[in-house]
Amino acid sequence: MKKELDVSNEKQPTSPASAEKNRFSKKMALYGVIGLLVVIISFIGGMQFQKGRGDDKVQQTPRDILNLRSPDSFTGRGMRHNAGISTVTAVSETSISVKNQRDNAETTYAINGDTRIISKGTDATYNDIKVGDKVMVTASSQSDDAAGKTAERILLDPPVAP
Repeated sequence: MKKELDVSNEKQPTSPASAEKNRFSKKMALYGVIGLLVVIISFIGGMQFQKGRGDDKVQQTPRDILNLRSPDSFTGRGMRHNAGISTVTAVSETSISVKNQRDNAETTYAINGDTRIISKGTDATYNDIKVGDKVMVTASSQSDDAAGKTAERILLDPPVAP
């Protein structure tokens, strides 16, 4: 006995439960596509926003602010010396004395017209520095004695790495 196959193009009737499940699946797929589009548009919008901010508004690291280009200059090799993060013990128009937090060594640096003082990414003056403030001093010297050190850059309230 041969069984005959139904080859007609007629749709089989579906149950209400399966029709509801099919509708739910289509809705979820639509919500997924919409969500993906929102994420993509947000990402592209954020990229455009960051491009429009310009270099002057991008958050800078202490190395950027102090304009230290090479790792050697940050560690104090060669003609540059870095006092690390220090506490100000005295400050005047012509000098700044700091106590290094690592080894408690006190050092005095000369301040001149070429010294750049930076606070929160903008230029500042020696009047903005108070005793007890945290600073990072980058200095250059022709000799290793403290009397020959002139501050090139002073970063007021430097960010501390976690």
